[in-house]
Amino acid sequence: MYKSILPVMVLGGVLVARLPGCGGGPGEREFRSGKREYERGNYVRAMTLFEKSINERPGNSVNATTYNYLGLVSWKLDQFQRAIEAFEYSRGLDPSLVEPTYNLAMLLYESGDPVRAASLLEESAMADPADSRALEFLGSIYARAGKWQEARRVLFGALARSPKSP
Repeated sequence: MYKSILPVMVLGGVLVARLPGCGGGPGEREFRSGKREYERGNYVRAMTLFEKSINERPGNSVNATTYNYLGLVSWKLDQFQRAIEAFEYSRGLDPSLVEPTYNLAMLLYESGDPVRAASLLEESAMADPADSRALEFLGSIYARAGKWQEARRVLFGALARSPKSP
């Protein structure tokens, strides 16, 4: 008796998983899989999944987070121009996201453009008044450049936001 019910139960489970609202919208499964691959260090596979997720939902504002991850993966694969473009596109899709601005600043600093990085860190700090990371890094940029007044200003700002931060 159980052998004849089992295929119906399995088929029923598959049908329920395909209903709208179950398992996320278009591209959601690929995005989640891409995040897992990114966390495992499988960057090429993650890139493929993020691209597929974006293609499943073109022009959708939820792609802002996916583009941010695509930028991170591109950066890990030393594809700096592609990473910059992905972070910029992410910022354009959802200007309220702080991560792509911060990530772009870090990439530009690492690539030898501390002036533009500093500008983006200021923007990132204004966008998220609770986070001190942008101000802390900005302080180190100013200190390395010998701009002690600016370093002092932003580091005291970081301290005010996060008094227990190292």
